[in-house]
Amino acid sequence: MKKLILLLSGVYMSFSAMAQLPVSTTPENRRALLEEFTGINCTFCPAGHVIASNLKNTNGANFWVMNVHVGSFSTPGAGQPDFRTTFGTGLVNQAALTGYPAGTINRRLFAGLGQNNGTAMSRGNWTNATNQIRAVAAYVNVAVEAQVDEQSRQLRVIVQHHFTANGTTTNKLNVALLQNNVEGPQTGAQSYNPGNIQPNGKYLHQHMLRHFITGQWGTAITNTAAGTTTTDTLFYTIPASLNNIAYDLGNLEVVAFITEGQQEVINSNGSNVNVVNFTTNLDAALNAIKTVNPYCPGPGSETLWVRMKNNGGTTITSATINISANGTTPTPYNWTGSLAYGQSAYVNLPTYNFTVLPSNTIDVTITNVNGAADQVSTNNTQSTSFTQAVETTNNNITVRVTLDGYGSETSWSLKNSANTTVASGGPYTDAGANGAYPQPDINLTLPNDCYTLQVNDSYGDGLCCAYGNGNIQVFANSVLIPGISSSTFTSLDLKKFTVNVATAVEEINNQAIQVYPNPAGSECTISFQNTVESALIELVDLQGRVILSQNVNQVNAHTMNTSNIANGVYLVVVTSEGSVSTQKLSILK
Repeated sequence: MKKLILLLSGVYMSFSAMAQLPVSTTPENRRALLEEFTGINCTFCPAGHVIASNLKNTNGANFWVMNVHVGSFSTPGAGQPDFRTTFGTGLVNQAALTGYPAGTINRRLFAGLGQNNGTAMSRGNWTNATNQIRAVAAYVNVAVEAQVDEQSRQLRVIVQHHFTANGTTTNKLNVALLQNNVEGPQTGAQSYNPGNIQPNGKYLHQHMLRHFITGQWGTAITNTAAGTTTTDTLFYTIPASLNNIAYDLGNLEVVAFITEGQQEVINSNGSNVNVVNFTTNLDAALNAIKTVNPYCPGPGSETLWVRMKNNGGTTITSATINISANGTTPTPYNWTGSLAYGQSAYVNLPTYNFTVLPSNTIDVTITNVNGAADQVSTNNTQSTSFTQAVETTNNNITVRVTLDGYGSETSWSLKNSANTTVASGGPYTDAGANGAYPQPDINLTLPNDCYTLQVNDSYGDGLCCAYGNGNIQVFANSVLIPGISSSTFTSLDLKKFTVNVATAVEEINNQAIQVYPNPAGSECTISFQNTVESALIELVDLQGRVILSQNVNQVNAHTMNTSNIANGVYLVVVTSEGSVSTQKLSILK
């Protein structure tokens, strides 16, 4: 006998044939279903994710994972996403959970393995429980397939189950909608699952529970006699988002399972959701770009990445990506690969050279896809903006380190433009309690140069704020250098500043000369207020070295050739008639 269940929302649509069906009628052992209770602020949850992933790799289609964000560790802090659902609390309460991460295997009580004598088990027991459940015969087999119409967002799930032996009067069908590849924060990721950290520093969450299509505890199965095959067809219109977290149609999966009441899972199966009826065929979108830190004055060189996503129905195999800094002529890069609908890839672009201006913008744009024009041009560009390093005119530098409660995670270094370390510290000892504690100030006298403060946190949660408001700051003559304070980050933070103290040249009359254009390219002009009988014109770098020296006579303007001078910041020093005048000059070619 076959039964059709229509949980209908929206209009009916046509689907292609589904490959997994029909369900097997041969008796089989139970597939394992791990309901993993997790949270973005749970330190050891990434270790649980690794165990679940390993079990999936080992057991394949005989093991399914459903990650449930629930409890205090899933409560979002300021600026954090909310991955919770309305279903998590009921699942946790039933499982008698006492600590995270925890999980149930088929909602079964395994003697001696559960927390608080419940079905929830600590991560170290999941493998044992999985091996046990895989040896238990199932009296029902399950097969499932799913498709979603991209334009209407209507999901259709077909579930077939066949009873190879008599079931019970309490059997229920449950269908969960999950989402993969959701980027977000995750405490403990750097220590326990660094492979899931993306280039943008975010963690890739998998098998995230988004909805129970059949409700919290499923729908009743009316005929559970041996030999009965039932086909259930369920419809659900997928909303744009849940808790402001977008539903990504290209990264959905469904897991169907049959329970006794709301407790033990007799068998399960799952499937990715196939997407049909695409809005566009060719639509490559750039939806993220590397953040660039401030640069020292002069030439710059950056290896950027962008995240490219396929929003179209045609698999992307090639794309032309243009890179341009500060409006210069774009440089093309030809990408090749294979990107199916809904898939994203981080594209590492070739090293790009540019001239650092006081304010800078690098634009990255897709110009064609698979040798043709992209059908949606509004999502083809990503830009990253950055400035020159902040400048201080005082070289009495103080590095002030205030640690959070876990100083053993923190180390830092201060390096000059030659990448030589001029000061460093850490790892430190732990404070022994949550809270910040200071270290003795480190006082330095630094020559003119550009410096990089690099701060590392081995755990990946920065210096603030869960375990104390720690930070590392740099002061010049006891005044905080603007922007040079490292506190809130994940594993690595970089800050740059320049020390630019007047050299031995005495600035007497800054208005006696004018230098233009500034910044200069291949040449610049030094203009005098009055005609001078003789003058010595020198180009001096920030270390006080004379780069170029010229004598002039009977002139009111002189053109200096800078075509062979490296990009950077210099001083134009003019000595004439017993006085010295200086002007700062940037050379940018």
